[in-house]
Amino acid sequence: MKKKQVALLLAALMCITSVAESAAVMGAEFSSGEETVEMQGTEEEAEAEDTAEIWTSGEEVSDFGTDEAPEVDGFTSEESEASTDAAGAKQVKGSFEVAYITEEQYNNALQNEERPEVDMKTVEDTTFSSALNSIEGENTGYCFVSVQDLEDAADFVAPEGMTVLVENARARSITPNGNIAFWGMIDPPETIEIKEGKGTTAFFCQDMRSVLKGTGSDDKVIFCGQNNAIGGISGVENIYLRNNSHDLQVFGASEFFNIYNETDNIKNNPQEENAFFIHIVNSKTAPVFHKTFDWGTGEFENENGEKWSSPYGIGIIYKTSDEKGEWEDIPVPAGTQAVKYDMSDEDIVEMLPRIWVYSEDGTTQDMDGKIWNPDKDNAVDLQEFRDCEGMSAKEIFEAHGRAEFPDGGCVWINVAPTAQAERYINAYQKKNNASGYYLMNMKANTKISGTLTVPSAAKALKIEGQNNYDESTDTDNFVPVSISSVNVPAGKKLSLSRILVKANTLTFTGSGEVELMNARLNANVTADKIKIADAVVKSLNCKELTSEEGVCLVVSEYLNFEKAVINPEITIYGQPGAYLKFGEIDSAEYSQTAIPQIYLGTNGKQTAQLYIGGALKLGTYETEGETYSRNLIVRQFDTKEAQAAGVPVSKDCFDPTYRYAWDETEDNDWFYFTKIYKNEEINLVTVNASLDEEYSTNRLLAQFRFDVNGEKKYGVVLPRYIHLDEFEGLTAGIDGNKHRLFYVDWWTNEEKIKAVEIPAYYEFSGQSLNSIASAQISTIKTQLYAGKAITPSVTVTLNGKKLKKGTDYTVSYANNTKAGSTASVIITGKGKYVGIATKDFEIAAIPAKGKVYTAGNLKYKVTKSAYKNGTVNVYAPVKKTLTSVSIPATVKINGYTFQVTAIGNKAFAGCTKLKSVKIGAKVTTIGKEAFSGCKALTSITISSNVLKAVGSSAFKGISAKAVIKVPAAKLSAYQKLLKGKGQKNSVKITK
Repeated sequence: MKKKQVALLLAALMCITSVAESAAVMGAEFSSGEETVEMQGTEEEAEAEDTAEIWTSGEEVSDFGTDEAPEVDGFTSEESEASTDAAGAKQVKGSFEVAYITEEQYNNALQNEERPEVDMKTVEDTTFSSALNSIEGENTGYCFVSVQDLEDAADFVAPEGMTVLVENARARSITPNGNIAFWGMIDPPETIEIKEGKGTTAFFCQDMRSVLKGTGSDDKVIFCGQNNAIGGISGVENIYLRNNSHDLQVFGASEFFNIYNETDNIKNNPQEENAFFIHIVNSKTAPVFHKTFDWGTGEFENENGEKWSSPYGIGIIYKTSDEKGEWEDIPVPAGTQAVKYDMSDEDIVEMLPRIWVYSEDGTTQDMDGKIWNPDKDNAVDLQEFRDCEGMSAKEIFEAHGRAEFPDGGCVWINVAPTAQAERYINAYQKKNNASGYYLMNMKANTKISGTLTVPSAAKALKIEGQNNYDESTDTDNFVPVSISSVNVPAGKKLSLSRILVKANTLTFTGSGEVELMNARLNANVTADKIKIADAVVKSLNCKELTSEEGVCLVVSEYLNFEKAVINPEITIYGQPGAYLKFGEIDSAEYSQTAIPQIYLGTNGKQTAQLYIGGALKLGTYETEGETYSRNLIVRQFDTKEAQAAGVPVSKDCFDPTYRYAWDETEDNDWFYFTKIYKNEEINLVTVNASLDEEYSTNRLLAQFRFDVNGEKKYGVVLPRYIHLDEFEGLTAGIDGNKHRLFYVDWWTNEEKIKAVEIPAYYEFSGQSLNSIASAQISTIKTQLYAGKAITPSVTVTLNGKKLKKGTDYTVSYANNTKAGSTASVIITGKGKYVGIATKDFEIAAIPAKGKVYTAGNLKYKVTKSAYKNGTVNVYAPVKKTLTSVSIPATVKINGYTFQVTAIGNKAFAGCTKLKSVKIGAKVTTIGKEAFSGCKALTSITISSNVLKAVGSSAFKGISAKAVIKVPAAKLSAYQKLLKGKGQKNSVKITK
């Protein structure tokens, strides 16, 4: 047996998993399936309409189903491995016309539809094999057999060494010991078995509904001519397309192994990418491909002059046809299984551009053969960096987003569902032995579920967000994407480039390299080591920070690093309210004259704070032959003044249009908006008291702007106690932990500069503030709206310590006044804590009027939508087979309590097994035909004292022995109310 036969045999004998089983099936049926109604789920009121469509529409993704593998005797019988001879064939007799023909006549028949013109011998009451043996004349190796009639479907055996052309056959099985071609079938059976043989089996313009089942180890089936149609095909190892064969119609399940295109379709139509079509007719069963095929690659050009290369392949079109011969192509909807690939991912990558499916506009197929919409679903574009014009793929990877590179250096390879991106890159890399450097472009609202990682087969991955760039205003407009976890294994690199990430937390793990290159991370970020090449972060905690030359890091709330190895040409900006907690800074390896610039945003209400917790090992630089110690310059940045001047950097850093670099045409810079000092007592920097002055205070250089008679003057601000010997009259200015400052006035007297003492100070402390951003906030269950703002209480824990509200943090809320919304509780650090932590919670939507919901065994329709005193009526039972029902006074839907005030029209109509009913205390109305046709209903108990109306025929067809019990006080009134509502006169109404 061949491998696929063994697989099917084992599948029949063993209990195998669905994954393993799918590899053995011949067809993958797609269907939308019926939606299961969950508790509190909604339904549409409209009745389902009759439809002739193959698929049902809707948001629900079609489930992948499989047909059972067809039973083929050859799969389970060793006898199938032996060739069938004439003696072993089913002896069916009939009449035949036979003759030898030439090879030319045979070929003309299959190529040009020319029936061989030859004198035929008629033989009657004989078998096909006997008819072949009766042919007279010279044996040319080719013969023509015209079947006149047969008693039943027969076994057709082609003798070894003979090529047989058969007209009007009626075949049960075919054994091609030689070659055999069929030109028309008469009344073919449901299945035709292709048995083991050394020859080929050909079908010319064949229109039949039989399923071809190959049982040999190397079956060869040929389709030639136009419009071949079959009921299905399975187990055929090799399919050859010859002559002018252009399409195959399949009316059932199909599977394909090796497919060889020996037609002139590509030669005659080089601009058609689909060289062959498979039409799936009136079937829901997706074709299965087990092996790849390669029909070459073409060069294509459209009407706009755009050119591209693409492999020639197969087009798959699903169709319907009716008795009138009307045909309709059906575009496959998104979420539908259109193709099944039973092969490795590497081979699937090769097949995707070779299999085209006619589907809804904007859709394509994924690696599983399902149809999806890249513009609506969670999608990413994938590109590969390649060696080009003397630059290596690695060099182009690094240049992307930084510098120019050749056009051919970055090539688009596919658009993939986000969940399949890693899988696709791994398969593509292994299949093509590619460079290993990739670019992933996020689409709008892309969300990465789980952990994003550099694919195992790749070397580096650059992830770029979607940017709706406005060229007219030179303005970026980044679309946020959601990423919460990233892993970068050792030896690999991940770069987040031109991207806006929005998430609660973003955690980087692994020992590989992480780079932020024009990345905006609106998240609480945690990493061991991270490299900055321009970035905006909400909160960043890392052990080691590195940077490139000429970069900017903007911090919204919190920055903490243990060590930073940074190029001194760097600007770090903390927005108002941010807390910058610096560990050791090392720039000693760099020799350029640049000095690190720190800007602390201030808006009159909040000011960013800076804590120097580690040694400032900033190194030295040379200029004009002199060596100088490098400083760290600290300035306060006046955001209000910058905003008034329209400076982009002064916006909220997570505004989609935010730009943190000055345009070359702008005549100002950070420096121009240094805060004007007005003699306030402010803490400019807090310094770890345990640090050596050489690597802390002596390396700090602060600067303010001063208003001198309307002119802007910039002065250096220094600690007084260090410079007592340098300036006359300067006092120490030490007040506990506060070391007060002075500035150098060089503008009042050009001949003599002077020191001016100010109350501003550096604070020396052993304590720094901690970020509350990583605090754990207790889970908040879904809240019910009650007409006012929702303010659930929470517990806040940080590093195992329970924090105290009012002392360690304050609480506020956002978006918490509307039902059906996602609200947030906002925890803001206080005292020893800084930063913000948020926790989202849901406010349950109020069930909408007119919608139908399920609760228990009943369906309810909302008649009044309200968070309190809402009403519903009983719409229908979940199942019509129920035997008893109790209608409650109230029901909870989506957490809200509704009064059950009515039983709808025809609510229980036709529930023939229903025997007893209890009607709740709030029911005011029983609708028309509510219980019509409930022939087994004998007991009805009405608890309601507020029943006002009963519809016509409400009880028509209930049991003649039925008893309706009502409240004693309402007996007389209800007897009148219930009279003549369709029930027989024998039905009693009692208290």
